[in-house]
Amino acid sequence: MCDFVALIHFSACYSGYLLASIVWKQKRTGVVVFLFAVLRRLFRTMVPVFFLLMCLQLLPLIASGPDSKAFFDKIDEDFRRQWLAILLQVQNYAFKKDAIAPVFGHFWYLLVDFQFFLVTLPILLLLKNRPKVTVGVLALVSLVGCLIAMWQVAGSRKTPFIVLITESLSTFLETGYYYYFYPFYHAVCYFTGCITFFLVLRFTTRKISLPVQAAAWCVVVACGMCCIFMKTPWYRTRDPTTELGKLSAAFFDRILWSVFLSWITLSCATGRGGFVNTFLSWSPFTPLSRLAFGVYLIHLLFIQLLLCISRERMFFSHFFAVSLFFTTIVWSYLLSYLLFICCEAPTGRLDKLVFEPQRKQTEKSDGDAAPNANGTEDGLAHVVAKLRDT
Repeated sequence: MCDFVALIHFSACYSGYLLASIVWKQKRTGVVVFLFAVLRRLFRTMVPVFFLLMCLQLLPLIASGPDSKAFFDKIDEDFRRQWLAILLQVQNYAFKKDAIAPVFGHFWYLLVDFQFFLVTLPILLLLKNRPKVTVGVLALVSLVGCLIAMWQVAGSRKTPFIVLITESLSTFLETGYYYYFYPFYHAVCYFTGCITFFLVLRFTTRKISLPVQAAAWCVVVACGMCCIFMKTPWYRTRDPTTELGKLSAAFFDRILWSVFLSWITLSCATGRGGFVNTFLSWSPFTPLSRLAFGVYLIHLLFIQLLLCISRERMFFSHFFAVSLFFTTIVWSYLLSYLLFICCEAPTGRLDKLVFEPQRKQTEKSDGDAAPNANGTEDGLAHVVAKLRDT
Protein backbone atom coordinates (compact mmCIF):
# COMPACT_ATOMS: atom_id res chain seq x y z
CA MET A 1 0.00 0.00 0.00
CA CYS A 2 2.87 2.39 0.78
CA ASP A 3 4.35 1.67 -2.66
CA PHE A 4 0.99 2.43 -4.31
CA VAL A 5 0.66 5.74 -2.45
CA ALA A 6 4.26 6.63 -3.34
CA LEU A 7 3.64 6.01 -7.04
CA ILE A 8 0.50 8.17 -6.93
CA HIS A 9 2.46 11.13 -5.59
CA PHE A 10 5.40 10.53 -7.93
CA SER A 11 2.95 10.84 -10.79
CA ALA A 12 1.30 13.95 -9.33
CA CYS A 13 4.65 15.69 -8.86
CA TYR A 14 5.86 14.95 -12.38
CA SER A 15 2.51 15.92 -13.90
CA GLY A 16 2.98 19.36 -12.42
CA TYR A 17 6.59 19.49 -13.61
CA LEU A 18 5.71 18.60 -17.20
CA LEU A 19 2.78 21.02 -17.28
CA ALA A 20 5.07 23.86 -16.21
CA SER A 21 7.64 22.89 -18.85
CA ILE A 22 5.03 22.87 -21.62
CA VAL A 23 3.55 26.23 -20.60
CA TRP A 24 7.06 27.71 -20.47
CA LYS A 25 7.59 26.67 -24.10
CA GLN A 26 4.22 28.10 -25.13
CA LYS A 27 4.65 31.42 -26.93
CA ARG A 28 1.07 32.61 -26.52
CA THR A 29 -1.23 33.03 -23.56
CA GLY A 30 -4.89 33.82 -23.17
CA VAL A 31 -8.32 32.30 -22.85
CA VAL A 32 -8.09 30.51 -26.20
CA VAL A 33 -4.89 28.72 -25.19
CA PHE A 34 -6.49 27.67 -21.90
CA LEU A 35 -9.65 26.36 -23.57
CA PHE A 36 -7.76 24.40 -26.21
CA ALA A 37 -5.49 22.89 -23.54
CA VAL A 38 -8.48 21.78 -21.46
CA LEU A 39 -10.21 20.35 -24.52
CA ARG A 40 -7.13 18.38 -25.54
CA ARG A 41 -6.66 17.08 -22.02
CA LEU A 42 -10.24 15.84 -21.84
CA PHE A 43 -9.98 14.24 -25.26
CA ARG A 44 -6.71 12.43 -24.55
CA THR A 45 -7.81 11.04 -21.18
CA MET A 46 -11.54 10.42 -21.46
CA VAL A 47 -11.54 8.61 -24.82
CA PRO A 48 -9.39 5.70 -23.50
CA VAL A 49 -11.43 5.61 -20.28
CA PHE A 50 -14.77 5.25 -22.04
CA PHE A 51 -13.28 2.84 -24.57
CA LEU A 52 -12.27 0.64 -21.64
CA LEU A 53 -15.73 0.95 -20.11
CA MET A 54 -17.19 -0.15 -23.43
CA CYS A 55 -14.86 -3.17 -23.54
CA LEU A 56 -16.06 -4.21 -20.08
CA GLN A 57 -19.43 -5.01 -21.64
CA LEU A 58 -17.74 -7.90 -23.45
CA LEU A 59 -16.54 -9.56 -20.24
CA PRO A 60 -19.57 -11.91 -19.91
CA LEU A 61 -18.57 -13.45 -23.24
CA ILE A 62 -15.05 -14.37 -22.14
CA ALA A 63 -15.19 -14.92 -18.36
CA SER A 64 -17.51 -16.60 -15.88
CA GLY A 65 -17.42 -17.72 -12.29
CA PRO A 66 -19.37 -18.08 -9.05
CA ASP A 67 -19.67 -14.33 -8.46
CA SER A 68 -19.21 -13.07 -12.01
CA LYS A 69 -22.87 -12.15 -12.59
CA ALA A 70 -22.93 -9.91 -9.52
CA PHE A 71 -19.70 -8.26 -10.70
CA PHE A 72 -21.05 -7.61 -14.18
CA ASP A 73 -24.28 -6.21 -12.72
CA LYS A 74 -22.19 -3.94 -10.49
CA ILE A 75 -20.30 -2.67 -13.55
CA ASP A 76 -23.59 -1.78 -15.26
CA GLU A 77 -24.99 -0.13 -12.15
CA ASP A 78 -21.86 1.94 -11.45
CA PHE A 79 -21.63 3.01 -15.07
CA ARG A 80 -25.24 4.22 -15.15
CA ARG A 81 -24.73 6.07 -11.89
CA GLN A 82 -21.27 7.55 -12.45
CA TRP A 83 -20.67 8.04 -16.19
CA LEU A 84 -21.63 11.72 -16.12
CA ALA A 85 -19.56 12.38 -13.00
CA ILE A 86 -16.56 10.74 -14.68
CA LEU A 87 -17.05 12.78 -17.84
CA LEU A 88 -17.37 16.02 -15.85
CA GLN A 89 -14.30 15.09 -13.76
CA VAL A 90 -16.13 15.20 -10.41
CA GLN A 91 -16.54 11.51 -9.58
CA ASN A 92 -14.21 11.82 -6.58
CA TYR A 93 -16.90 13.94 -4.85
CA ALA A 94 -19.73 11.49 -5.59
CA PHE A 95 -18.70 8.43 -3.56
CA LYS A 96 -20.99 7.13 -0.82
CA LYS A 97 -19.63 5.63 2.36
CA ASP A 98 -20.76 2.02 2.24
CA ALA A 99 -19.07 -1.35 2.41
CA ILE A 100 -19.52 -2.02 -1.33
CA ALA A 101 -16.40 -0.84 -3.13
CA PRO A 102 -17.07 1.02 -6.40
CA VAL A 103 -15.82 -0.74 -9.51
CA PHE A 104 -14.36 2.47 -10.95
CA GLY A 105 -13.13 3.89 -7.67
CA HIS A 106 -9.53 4.17 -8.85
CA PHE A 107 -10.53 6.75 -11.47
CA TRP A 108 -10.41 9.33 -8.69
CA TYR A 109 -6.75 10.04 -9.41
CA LEU A 110 -7.40 10.98 -13.04
CA LEU A 111 -10.06 13.43 -11.91
CA VAL A 112 -7.94 14.96 -9.15
CA ASP A 113 -5.08 15.39 -11.61
CA PHE A 114 -7.44 17.19 -14.01
CA GLN A 115 -8.68 19.45 -11.21
CA PHE A 116 -5.09 20.42 -10.44
CA PHE A 117 -4.61 21.07 -14.15
CA LEU A 118 -7.55 23.50 -14.16
CA VAL A 119 -6.13 25.42 -11.20
CA THR A 120 -2.48 25.43 -12.23
CA LEU A 121 -2.76 26.26 -15.92
CA PRO A 122 -4.26 29.77 -15.44
CA ILE A 123 -1.60 30.57 -12.83
CA LEU A 124 1.21 29.53 -15.16
CA LEU A 125 -0.27 31.38 -18.13
CA LEU A 126 -0.99 34.61 -16.27
CA LEU A 127 2.35 34.72 -14.43
CA LYS A 128 4.49 33.18 -17.13
CA ASN A 129 6.98 36.06 -17.27
CA ARG A 130 7.26 36.37 -13.48
CA PRO A 131 8.79 33.08 -12.23
CA LYS A 132 9.37 34.26 -8.66
CA VAL A 133 5.77 35.38 -8.26
CA THR A 134 4.61 32.09 -9.79
CA VAL A 135 6.64 30.09 -7.29
CA GLY A 136 5.26 32.19 -4.44
CA VAL A 137 1.65 31.71 -5.54
CA LEU A 138 2.11 27.95 -6.00
CA ALA A 139 3.75 27.66 -2.58
CA LEU A 140 0.87 29.57 -1.01
CA VAL A 141 -1.74 27.35 -2.70
CA SER A 142 0.19 24.28 -1.51
CA LEU A 143 0.10 25.47 2.10
CA VAL A 144 -3.62 26.20 1.79
CA GLY A 145 -4.15 22.62 0.59
CA CYS A 146 -2.23 21.27 3.59
CA LEU A 147 -4.27 23.43 5.96
CA ILE A 148 -7.55 22.24 4.46
CA ALA A 149 -6.36 18.61 4.70
CA MET A 150 -5.51 19.17 8.37
CA TRP A 151 -8.93 20.73 8.96
CA GLN A 152 -10.64 17.74 7.31
CA VAL A 153 -9.20 15.26 9.81
CA ALA A 154 -9.57 17.51 12.86
CA GLY A 155 -12.08 16.20 15.37
CA SER A 156 -13.04 13.20 13.24
CA ARG A 157 -12.27 9.49 13.04
CA LYS A 158 -10.30 9.98 9.81
CA THR A 159 -6.66 8.97 9.83
CA PRO A 160 -4.10 11.48 8.44
CA PHE A 161 -3.41 9.11 5.54
CA ILE A 162 -4.83 5.89 4.13
CA VAL A 163 -4.39 2.94 6.52
CA LEU A 164 -5.30 -0.21 4.61
CA ILE A 165 -5.26 -2.65 7.54
CA THR A 166 -7.50 -1.09 10.16
CA GLU A 167 -9.84 -2.23 12.92
CA SER A 168 -12.73 -0.15 11.59
CA LEU A 169 -13.97 -0.47 8.01
CA SER A 170 -16.07 2.68 8.40
CA THR A 171 -12.96 4.68 9.34
CA PHE A 172 -11.14 3.40 6.28
CA LEU A 173 -14.03 4.27 3.96
CA GLU A 174 -14.56 7.69 5.52
CA THR A 175 -10.86 8.51 5.18
CA GLY A 176 -10.77 7.37 1.58
CA TYR A 177 -14.02 8.83 0.25
CA TYR A 178 -14.07 12.12 2.18
CA TYR A 179 -10.37 12.88 2.57
CA TYR A 180 -7.91 10.94 0.42
CA PHE A 181 -9.97 11.12 -2.79
CA TYR A 182 -10.23 14.91 -2.45
CA PRO A 183 -7.49 17.06 -4.01
CA PHE A 184 -6.36 18.97 -0.91
CA TYR A 185 -4.18 16.22 0.57
CA HIS A 186 -2.33 15.78 -2.73
CA ALA A 187 -2.08 19.46 -3.70
CA VAL A 188 1.40 20.10 -2.37
CA CYS A 189 2.88 17.23 -4.42
CA TYR A 190 1.42 18.55 -7.68
CA PHE A 191 2.33 22.19 -7.12
CA THR A 192 5.80 21.22 -5.92
CA GLY A 193 6.33 19.64 -9.33
CA CYS A 194 5.64 23.02 -10.95
CA ILE A 195 7.95 24.77 -8.49
CA THR A 196 10.67 22.21 -9.20
CA PHE A 197 10.63 23.16 -12.89
CA PHE A 198 11.51 26.75 -12.04
CA LEU A 199 14.24 25.53 -9.68
CA VAL A 200 15.67 23.48 -12.55
CA LEU A 201 15.75 26.61 -14.71
CA ARG A 202 17.66 28.41 -11.99
CA PHE A 203 20.18 25.74 -10.96
CA THR A 204 21.02 24.08 -14.28
CA THR A 205 24.04 26.30 -14.88
CA ARG A 206 24.73 27.26 -11.25
CA LYS A 207 27.30 25.26 -9.38
CA ILE A 208 26.29 23.36 -6.24
CA SER A 209 29.23 22.13 -4.20
CA LEU A 210 29.56 18.43 -3.43
CA PRO A 211 29.18 18.90 0.37
CA VAL A 212 25.92 20.78 -0.20
CA GLN A 213 24.68 18.04 -2.56
CA ALA A 214 25.60 15.34 -0.04
CA ALA A 215 23.82 17.21 2.74
CA ALA A 216 20.77 17.67 0.53
CA TRP A 217 20.65 13.94 -0.25
CA CYS A 218 20.84 13.12 3.46
CA VAL A 219 18.03 15.53 4.29
CA VAL A 220 15.67 14.38 1.53
CA VAL A 221 16.30 10.68 2.22
CA ALA A 222 15.48 11.36 5.87
CA CYS A 223 12.28 13.13 4.76
CA GLY A 224 11.31 10.20 2.55
CA MET A 225 12.00 7.58 5.22
CA CYS A 226 10.09 9.64 7.77
CA CYS A 227 7.02 9.72 5.51
CA ILE A 228 7.17 5.95 5.03
CA PHE A 229 7.86 4.77 8.58
CA MET A 230 5.76 7.34 10.43
CA LYS A 231 2.71 5.37 9.24
CA THR A 232 3.74 2.23 11.13
CA PRO A 233 2.08 3.15 14.48
CA TRP A 234 -1.31 3.56 12.75
CA TYR A 235 -1.07 -0.06 11.57
CA ARG A 236 -0.50 -1.24 15.14
CA THR A 237 -3.18 0.65 17.02
CA ARG A 238 -6.20 2.79 16.23
CA ASP A 239 -5.11 6.08 17.85
CA PRO A 240 -1.33 6.02 18.34
CA THR A 241 -0.96 9.78 18.91
CA THR A 242 -2.78 12.73 20.39
CA GLU A 243 -5.00 14.98 18.28
CA LEU A 244 -2.06 17.36 17.83
CA GLY A 245 0.10 14.52 16.55
CA LYS A 246 -2.57 13.48 14.05
CA LEU A 247 -2.96 17.04 12.77
CA SER A 248 0.81 17.44 12.48
CA ALA A 249 1.02 14.24 10.45
CA ALA A 250 -1.77 15.42 8.15
CA PHE A 251 -0.04 18.77 7.57
CA PHE A 252 3.62 17.76 7.21
CA ASP A 253 3.33 14.30 5.63
CA ARG A 254 3.01 15.41 1.98
CA ILE A 255 5.28 18.43 2.50
CA LEU A 256 8.18 16.18 3.49
CA TRP A 257 7.39 13.77 0.66
CA SER A 258 7.28 16.66 -1.81
CA VAL A 259 10.73 17.80 -0.68
CA PHE A 260 11.97 14.27 -1.33
CA LEU A 261 10.47 14.17 -4.84
CA SER A 262 11.57 17.71 -5.68
CA TRP A 263 15.24 17.09 -4.93
CA ILE A 264 15.33 13.83 -6.91
CA THR A 265 13.79 15.63 -9.89
CA LEU A 266 16.09 18.63 -9.54
CA SER A 267 19.26 16.57 -9.20
CA CYS A 268 18.43 14.30 -12.15
CA ALA A 269 17.28 17.14 -14.43
CA THR A 270 20.45 19.14 -13.77
CA GLY A 271 22.87 16.22 -14.19
CA ARG A 272 23.59 15.69 -10.49
CA GLY A 273 21.59 12.50 -10.01
CA GLY A 274 24.43 10.00 -10.39
CA PHE A 275 23.37 6.36 -10.37
CA VAL A 276 19.78 7.38 -9.53
CA ASN A 277 19.56 9.28 -12.81
CA THR A 278 21.23 6.39 -14.67
CA PHE A 279 18.71 3.91 -13.31
CA LEU A 280 15.66 6.10 -13.94
CA SER A 281 16.89 6.78 -17.50
CA TRP A 282 17.23 3.07 -18.27
CA SER A 283 15.92 2.54 -21.81
CA PRO A 284 13.59 -0.44 -21.02
CA PHE A 285 11.50 1.93 -18.90
CA THR A 286 10.54 3.92 -22.02
CA PRO A 287 8.06 1.43 -23.56
CA LEU A 288 6.73 0.56 -20.12
CA SER A 289 6.04 4.23 -19.44
CA ARG A 290 3.97 4.45 -22.62
CA LEU A 291 1.69 1.73 -21.22
CA ALA A 292 1.51 3.09 -17.66
CA PHE A 293 -1.77 4.96 -18.19
CA GLY A 294 -3.51 1.83 -19.43
CA VAL A 295 -2.02 -0.27 -16.64
CA TYR A 296 -3.49 2.11 -14.07
CA LEU A 297 -6.93 1.92 -15.68
CA ILE A 298 -6.88 -1.88 -15.96
CA HIS A 299 -5.11 -3.23 -12.89
CA LEU A 300 -7.86 -2.84 -10.28
CA LEU A 301 -10.56 -4.05 -12.66
CA PHE A 302 -8.47 -7.15 -13.37
CA ILE A 303 -8.04 -7.91 -9.66
CA GLN A 304 -11.78 -7.59 -9.06
CA LEU A 305 -12.55 -9.86 -12.02
CA LEU A 306 -9.97 -12.41 -10.89
CA LEU A 307 -11.46 -12.63 -7.41
CA CYS A 308 -15.05 -12.82 -8.68
CA ILE A 309 -14.47 -15.64 -11.18
CA SER A 310 -12.26 -17.74 -8.89
CA ARG A 311 -13.78 -21.16 -8.25
CA GLU A 312 -11.47 -22.03 -5.35
CA ARG A 313 -10.81 -20.51 -1.95
CA MET A 314 -7.72 -18.33 -1.74
CA PHE A 315 -5.42 -18.27 1.28
CA PHE A 316 -3.99 -14.77 1.65
CA SER A 317 -0.38 -15.63 2.46
CA HIS A 318 2.74 -13.69 1.53
CA PHE A 319 3.31 -16.10 -1.35
CA PHE A 320 -0.20 -15.49 -2.66
CA ALA A 321 0.24 -11.70 -2.41
CA VAL A 322 3.50 -11.82 -4.38
CA SER A 323 1.97 -14.17 -6.96
CA LEU A 324 -1.07 -11.92 -7.32
CA PHE A 325 1.23 -8.94 -7.86
CA PHE A 326 3.13 -10.58 -10.72
CA THR A 327 -0.05 -12.00 -12.25
CA THR A 328 -1.71 -8.59 -12.16
CA ILE A 329 1.24 -6.64 -13.53
CA VAL A 330 1.86 -9.05 -16.43
CA TRP A 331 -1.80 -9.20 -17.45
CA SER A 332 -2.20 -5.44 -17.00
CA TYR A 333 0.71 -4.68 -19.32
CA LEU A 334 -0.53 -7.14 -21.94
CA LEU A 335 -4.03 -5.69 -21.87
CA SER A 336 -2.64 -2.16 -21.74
CA TYR A 337 -0.72 -2.84 -24.95
CA LEU A 338 -3.98 -3.79 -26.66
CA LEU A 339 -5.62 -0.66 -25.25
CA PHE A 340 -2.72 1.44 -26.54
CA ILE A 341 -2.88 -0.06 -30.04
CA CYS A 342 -6.67 0.04 -30.33
CA CYS A 343 -7.39 3.38 -28.66
CA GLU A 344 -4.58 5.45 -27.12
CA ALA A 345 -2.35 5.61 -30.20
CA PRO A 346 -5.21 6.42 -32.64
CA THR A 347 -6.52 9.02 -30.18
CA GLY A 348 -3.10 10.63 -29.95
CA ARG A 349 -2.76 10.67 -33.72
CA LEU A 350 -6.21 12.20 -34.16
CA ASP A 351 -5.37 14.79 -31.52
CA LYS A 352 -2.29 15.83 -33.50
CA LEU A 353 -4.18 15.97 -36.78
CA VAL A 354 -6.78 18.28 -35.25
CA PHE A 355 -4.67 20.51 -33.00
CA GLU A 356 -1.04 20.35 -34.17
CA PRO A 357 -1.50 22.26 -37.48
CA GLN A 358 -2.94 25.20 -35.55
CA ARG A 359 -0.07 25.09 -33.06
CA LYS A 360 2.57 24.96 -35.79
CA GLN A 361 0.94 27.83 -37.64
CA THR A 362 0.94 29.87 -34.43
CA GLU A 363 4.60 29.12 -33.76
CA LYS A 364 5.53 30.05 -37.32
CA SER A 365 3.73 33.38 -37.11
CA ASP A 366 5.31 34.20 -33.76
CA GLY A 367 8.82 33.33 -34.93
CA ASP A 368 11.31 30.77 -33.84
CA ALA A 369 12.70 32.71 -30.88
CA ALA A 370 11.79 31.43 -27.42
CA PRO A 371 12.91 32.46 -23.94
CA ASN A 372 16.03 30.67 -22.83
CA ALA A 373 16.24 30.69 -19.04
CA ASN A 374 19.82 29.97 -17.93
CA GLY A 375 20.43 27.89 -21.05
CA THR A 376 17.99 25.14 -20.11
CA GLU A 377 15.65 25.34 -23.10
CA ASP A 378 17.56 22.73 -25.08
CA GLY A 379 17.82 20.48 -22.06
CA LEU A 380 14.06 20.46 -21.55
CA ALA A 381 13.06 20.26 -25.21
CA HIS A 382 13.26 16.47 -25.33
CA VAL A 383 10.97 16.16 -22.29
CA VAL A 384 8.30 18.33 -23.87
CA ALA A 385 8.62 16.52 -27.20
CA LYS A 386 8.19 13.13 -25.55
CA LEU A 387 5.14 14.35 -23.64
CA ARG A 388 3.53 15.61 -26.85
CA ASP A 389 4.18 12.28 -28.55
CA THR A 390 2.46 10.26 -25.81
